[in-house]
Amino acid sequence: MKSESIEKIRKRYKKQWLLIAVDQVDEARTLPLTGRLLAHSPWRSGLDRAVAKNIGLELLTTYTADKLPRGKAFVL
Repeated sequence: MKSESIEKIRKRYKKQWLLIAVDQVDEARTLPLTGRLLAHSPWRSGLDRAVAKNIGLELLTTYTADKLPRGKAFVL
């Protein structure tokens, strides 16, 4: 799978949870720029198996809608 911009990947999947292997980061802003989509699902738990298979990679988990689903929150 080829690397592409994170924003391009996000635009392809509406209201989905994405698991992305990050390939390039803007170090000054610590912002992921490019990566490879490993998994997507309407449910966060749908990514669990893919996370377990890709331990050791720099991973990004993100939700593609403007708002998180009700009752969900991001923790940094």
